Amino acid sequence: MNDPISSVGIVGFVAGWFWRKVEKALFYKTYLYSHRRWTSKHGVGSFWEPLGEHLEYSVYLAESTDAQPQESKIALRAKQGTVSRFECVFEGRGMGGKYQDRIIAVDVDTTPAIFKLNNQPVCELINVTNDRVRFSLDTYRLRHCSVELTDGRNIPIQDGLTQTLTQTSIWNSHWSKRWEIDWNLDAAKFAKQEIEIYWRWFGTYSHSGVYVPVADGGPKYAAPWVRVGAKAIGWVMSNRWLVTAQFWLAIWSGLWVLDQDDRLRWRWKKPVSNSGV
Repeated sequence: MNDPISSVGIVGFVAGWFWRKVEKALFYKTYLYSHRRWTSKHGVGSFWEPLGEHLEYSVYLAESTDAQPQESKIALRAKQGTVSRFECVFEGRGMGGKYQDRIIAVDVDTTPAIFKLNNQPVCELINVTNDRVRFSLDTYRLRHCSVELTDGRNIPIQDGLTQTLTQTSIWNSHWSKRWEIDWNLDAAKFAKQEIEIYWRWFGTYSHSGVYVPVADGGPKYAAPWVRVGAKAIGWVMSNRWLVTAQFWLAIWSGLWVLDQDDRLRWRWKKPVSNSGV
């Protein structure tokens, strides 16, 4: 005799497996695109700081939302030519402690040389009290830097300015955990905001609500009831859940893609550069 409880469990398992497959087919590509956009803006090499006259550097400090392995990195490159040898100490500070990594690089040229910062903790929120928000890391700087040029000259570099971490990824970014991965959805969030703004102003500055061009070259303003109707449509369509539905339906239809400015673009409209999902 079949156990009804076992049958329900099997059906639930199959339904869950099927839904996970459907969910990934619907959302994965857009999630990946949005996360890569965030990585391109915040990853190592996305922004360079000068380090004396001959070098520049780029830092990425690992965060709790990063996939494993969560690694902090620093990249170095010469502004021009080649630097024979570079040495420094990278020092991060937070939670009353300091964490140091010694860096030695040779033959540094315009191709970035990347080093792991193994002693730096993952940058994450530790706790919030009435008077303070505490993170594992608050600041970093480069210390005891020296450069040896190809002609044999040794040039000491003054300790870098202390860089204070803004922690913007925690406070300002939008994250979602799916498939056991933390995804940054800033690009999708921005695209939804653009849809909402469009509808908020629909009937105010759009041609459908304010005026209609006519053959004699002069604008013919729409009747008051047309403007009121357009504003009513805009008010309804700017509802948050309707905006979300419009965004995903546009993506799923395949007729719209996210462009390089994180806005929905008609698929066949020529982009400024190759991008989109």
